[in-house]
Amino acid sequence: LSKVAEQTFRLNGIDDLVKLRHVHSTQANAVCEKGQRYTHVISELMDTGLLGEGILESLCHARKNLMEADFISIPHSATVFGCLVQSEDILALMSCLSGDQFNQPFEWISCRGTSTSESMHIEWGRGFTQISNELKIFDFKFNEITEASSFSNTRLLNFEAIKDGCAHAVVYWWKAYMESEESVVISTEPGSSPPPDHWRQAVFFLSKPRNLKKREVFETLACHDKDHIWFSEASDPCAPICTCSFHISYNRHQIRKMNDKRLKKMYQSCLRKLNE
Repeated sequence: LSKVAEQTFRLNGIDDLVKLRHVHSTQANAVCEKGQRYTHVISELMDTGLLGEGILESLCHARKNLMEADFISIPHSATVFGCLVQSEDILALMSCLSGDQFNQPFEWISCRGTSTSESMHIEWGRGFTQISNELKIFDFKFNEITEASSFSNTRLLNFEAIKDGCAHAVVYWWKAYMESEESVVISTEPGSSPPPDHWRQAVFFLSKPRNLKKREVFETLACHDKDHIWFSEASDPCAPICTCSFHISYNRHQIRKMNDKRLKKMYQSCLRKLNE
């Protein structure tokens, strides 16, 4: 990437104006002028779930080691939003479904799964149904990132069902504001840009689907560390860890195949022929 940047600077005639350092930002203080402090930091360290590329840790290091006290961060801030969703497609990714002469072991059913979210294109009305109101989940000010205050946080959320349905997951997305006035925005909200769009939405699977009636409140605890956002019961804020080995032995697309009825019939037919 740095080599492409070097070529871009040269082709645009600004290679004599820009100093390019071929190092990770956390190593930049070793190659920069001693005592040099900077006024602006520009980053693109946001993934589908916002935190997965290390934006908090990188900007915390920059604030402490590289930047002036009143430095400007671009993007300036980001807000995470989310809602409950019902989807058979999501259900098929969560766990191997019982039926067709197969029953899940108790360990699979009781396991909370993992803390990682799935990156998916969410199009309302096309296999995905929004069944709750949207809520603001977390705010991040990127020029104020400190390890003590920003690497972990929890917030109690009360989603209200807008129709009868079954909550399978929390879908969440973010809006990144390029400057403090928040007039320039990048959004990954479902439908914010026409497909195909490389930005997707993050889907966190609930440990157990929850049937809801219209106006019923679903309480959950939103949590984050420096890399992940997850949702759990208020009594247990710890990030989910797979205890049954199933969720870490098979990726979610393999689980989807296990739940494909057409494939199941093909496998069963092949097994019958082998046993003839």
